Amino acid sequence: MAENAIRATVTGNVQGVSFRDYVKSQGADRHVRGWVRNTDGGSVEAVLAGEALDLEGMVQALHDGPDGAKVEDVKTEAADTSEVLGCKDIEIRD
Repeated sequence: MAENAIRATVTGNVQGVSFRDYVKSQGADRHVRGWVRNTDGGSVEAVLAGEALDLEGMVQALHDGPDGAKVEDVKTEAADTSEVLGCKDIEIRD
């Protein structure tokens, strides 16, 4: 199957609640790779690549968030898989 990629921006109370660790864990469960980081504006940004059904599951996981998070919105858009070259799993970036 073809690999797809998305860029997701998650807003709400999503920093300081282990959101990036949660994304890494959820990605491992779904065989999704890419990266995740906190933004200066208080959101979390991720570029994720995998099969379409796995990415759908990841988007749902982003909406759910970890305990302690309060997700207000998740915006997604298509991304290029070149943005995750070299990523074997989900990397946590600064």
